[in-house]
Amino acid sequence: MNKSYIFYGVCALIVLICICQDDILILFQNAKLNEGKLKNAAIAQVDTVTTAVPFIAETESLPVTTQKDTVNPVQNVPQTFSDAETPVKKSVQETVNPEHFSDRLQTVTLNGKSYPGLEEELLACIAYVENFSDTAYFCGAKWTIGYGTTAYPDGSSVSPGQRITRKHALECVRRHLRRYVFPVIETSVEKQLSQNEMIATCLFVYNIGGGNFTNRKGMGPCAFLNALNNNESAEECARKMTECRYAAGGVAEGLLKRRWVEGAIFCGYLTPSEILLLNPAGFYNVRGLNEYYTGCRPDRDGLYSFRYDQDTVENFLDRNRGNYKRVKDII
Repeated sequence: MNKSYIFYGVCALIVLICICQDDILILFQNAKLNEGKLKNAAIAQVDTVTTAVPFIAETESLPVTTQKDTVNPVQNVPQTFSDAETPVKKSVQETVNPEHFSDRLQTVTLNGKSYPGLEEELLACIAYVENFSDTAYFCGAKWTIGYGTTAYPDGSSVSPGQRITRKHALECVRRHLRRYVFPVIETSVEKQLSQNEMIATCLFVYNIGGGNFTNRKGMGPCAFLNALNNNESAEECARKMTECRYAAGGVAEGLLKRRWVEGAIFCGYLTPSEILLLNPAGFYNVRGLNEYYTGCRPDRDGLYSFRYDQDTVENFLDRNRGNYKRVKDII
């Protein structure tokens, strides 16, 4: 009797399982799915915690890339700055240490005299009057790039669309000075110049070219070179620079403004250390010539007379002091 009940019970259970097998499978699948979701949620939470910390740490410790970090002069193009960027924070008593000019022990010897740090000081002055462009641009007569470079050391000319890094541009300037500027001064200037006079003379030759310096328009040395070799006063030598003021067939105010800077350096009114803190090429933005010269027209001898009184020089420094970008930021 009991065995019959057990037999019928087992049969009934089997029939019930067969009828409800789909529902039972669904229950098991849901249980496993829920268990998987819980595990995934736990893993996701752990991942969120462990990855967030390194991300913050990496963000805070990202190294600042400087021009010294760039290697390829074509692919790694330096960042150019605009006056709309964040101003440079400076202390009120900020001064420039001469040691900024790299190796002061590195000297250039011209006409039997040594000039310590001449190249570094020249680079600062050239960067000031030329500014820096990482892209080739047309400057009146020639395509120009970097710090006023119109041809590369290998002799090839600058072409439209070319780009350059600051490191490569500085090297172009150094090679140009050593190949075309220093030798011309060595062979043509007959007197020993002071440090500031040599800087200004090199800056002048860098702009007009050695040919125009020694044989202007095929008529012999330019007025400035004649004044140097005739031992004229510093102020008179500086005035003779204004002979070279023509571009595209007319008088160029930009060149006369540049002559004022060169003359101020020559006479000692403006130093490379002061130039480091000025806004590159900012002096070109001044309208007219009244702030630089005694008049807008040349004197009777065809040359211009500079204004180098204390107020003029101080106003020049104040007006051109770099608040957003300085010469020392682009070299």
